[in-house]
Amino acid sequence: MRRTALALIALTTFAFACSEEANSPHEHGQPVQLAAGELVDARFEQHEPFKQLGFFYDSADAEILYRVEGSNWKPIDVTWSEDNRHVGRVMLDAPAKVVELKSAKPLTSGFVQFYPEHVGSQVLTKDLPKVEANPVLNGLAPASLVISRAEWGARNPNKVCYSPHTPYRMAIHHTASPDSDGGDPAARMRQMQAYHIDTNGWCDIGYHFVVSQSGKIYQGQSSEERLGTHVGGQNTGNIGVCLIGNFQTQTPSQTQLSAAADIVRWIGNTYNIEFNRTNIKGHREHAGASTACPGDNLLSQLDTIIAMASNGEIPDVPTDEYDVAFDVSWLTPTEDVYQDGTSLDVPDVFAGDVVEAEIRITNNSTRPLRGILLSYLFDTKYLEPVEYRIETDAPEFDKTTFVLNDANDAPENPVLLTGEGDLVMYAMAAGETKRVVVKFNVLRPSIGPNGHPAARAWVRNIDDVYGIQTDFGADPTNMNVIGQPLQGLVELDVLSRDMWEFNGTDSFETEGWIACSDDTNALTIEGGAMVTSGGNACIESPIWTQVNAAEYDQMVLKLAEPALQERASLYFASEGSDVFTGGIGFALRGDLMVIPVGNDTRWVGSIDGLRLIFEGAGTAKIDAIFFQKSDGTTSNDEQDFVDQEPEDVEMLDPTRDPGVRIDDQPKAADITVSEGCSSTPVDSGANGYWLLAIGLLGLVRRRRA
Repeated sequence: MRRTALALIALTTFAFACSEEANSPHEHGQPVQLAAGELVDARFEQHEPFKQLGFFYDSADAEILYRVEGSNWKPIDVTWSEDNRHVGRVMLDAPAKVVELKSAKPLTSGFVQFYPEHVGSQVLTKDLPKVEANPVLNGLAPASLVISRAEWGARNPNKVCYSPHTPYRMAIHHTASPDSDGGDPAARMRQMQAYHIDTNGWCDIGYHFVVSQSGKIYQGQSSEERLGTHVGGQNTGNIGVCLIGNFQTQTPSQTQLSAAADIVRWIGNTYNIEFNRTNIKGHREHAGASTACPGDNLLSQLDTIIAMASNGEIPDVPTDEYDVAFDVSWLTPTEDVYQDGTSLDVPDVFAGDVVEAEIRITNNSTRPLRGILLSYLFDTKYLEPVEYRIETDAPEFDKTTFVLNDANDAPENPVLLTGEGDLVMYAMAAGETKRVVVKFNVLRPSIGPNGHPAARAWVRNIDDVYGIQTDFGADPTNMNVIGQPLQGLVELDVLSRDMWEFNGTDSFETEGWIACSDDTNALTIEGGAMVTSGGNACIESPIWTQVNAAEYDQMVLKLAEPALQERASLYFASEGSDVFTGGIGFALRGDLMVIPVGNDTRWVGSIDGLRLIFEGAGTAKIDAIFFQKSDGTTSNDEQDFVDQEPEDVEMLDPTRDPGVRIDDQPKAADITVSEGCSSTPVDSGANGYWLLAIGLLGLVRRRRA
């Protein structure tokens, strides 16, 4: 959208107009904000001619072009850049009243300012040396209170800036634009210093002190005992304190107000300035000022800052006005198929599935929340985060209609989530819900003593409402007006269709394997192995078995100790079949048997039923069952390929009475696979993922010892 800037110049007030040098010969115009999140496409008309433009903007890779009437498009001169933060300027050869701007990509934020003459510095900030750790002039405020210039990476002007003065008053400012510190106040300080030097032509950053949104105080100009450049014509004896934010539209947090009171207290005590509204004013309250700075919402808090500075008391936070809900849940609908032992009431998925979790925070308060930081911890051995997005239900606030939130593109947030970390969520309006949707690849099985793979999340901080919660399960420090920890987790059991390890701790946790008969003592778990008992023991695989016959041509039977029997038989059923269509006999030798199932011509397609019969008396202690391909791959990356020739193998005819499949159970054919997840073919649900078709599967095939 193209626009004309005549009206905007008169109405827009930003802090970089606050920063004017005492007795400055260049009373330049107010900055004009550039549309955030949009392509720059604007035409600006000024009442008075200008010869310089200044740019302060945030963008990942946007290039701003300009042209005055009768000229070609040219890029602006970018004098300073750091990550997505930039400072630029244009020096015109002749005065102009009209300029056009455009960009190929949108800006995150920014403004342009007009100057009647060239005022930019000949020596750019980037060419100045960095401030040393212990310079002669580095401010008098203690390191326990203020972050020094050396710490935030200031550049040294190589000279003492401006004349000495005796402080006797203070001016309170806001930056207005930028309206946030972008999660990195030190970088914002470096950007402000670059703009003040490169574009405004000042000797150094204009403010004496700057207070970030997180309550950190930064030393601005190197000494408060020298003039600053923050109130035009009123800098003598005046110490400038600036709060980052636009407090014409935003409300300063209690954290930021408390930090402002801390530096005001130090200034007052150090220079014997009485704490009152005569000595401590907002920028616009000074004679000759024409600005909205420091914004209505900060100006109205000056009495509070003064009271806190004079007596050190922080006003009580009205706890009854805060109500925050927090929840972590699976967006992917799930079923509890495997219900043995600790797996009861834990939803089940399969290795290879894709699932989504939702971390949701709802501000049911009557006030906005600020400085929201989330932490997360994922069991990445089993759950691999591959995508995430941060969404909001604003402006409807209906808790159901979500769109991407600007926090999704916060520069401090990672491109991909790892096993643990933090997410900046920015502020939330009263009634707003935000959520983080995380997509996981399910990597490998985990049941029994491996625990239930979990996705954990908690609120790490909310300014003025909720102190730092360092870890999941820990109590917030300093403050918690919510009354309870804001945290949650979701768990899963990860089952396998073609690999079983029998690591359960309870005797009946057989990972879905059952005895072929109704003998309830025929199959138990002992010491990390599944144990059969009785002569000619017969066991059958879980109903969710699904082996790709084209991918695997060998089955590995791993015993915890050599079997007492001489031989065993393996029978298998193709997908959807009620009878066993193939079989193979093999000798039991030692504790590892490789069964070449691919030698049986009936081993084709998808195999969804397995039956093992151990011939003779005694027990078999089975440590693991898995599949492998003779070229060296296995059905689980934690199982080594077994390079062993099978012994005494024979193909069996199923008419040798292997018994029929247990006929009162649903077969694997009832469970279909869609997009990497198990789903019902009839109703895929809101997210397209129904995990298992039949909710009673976990009840019908369980045998307990």
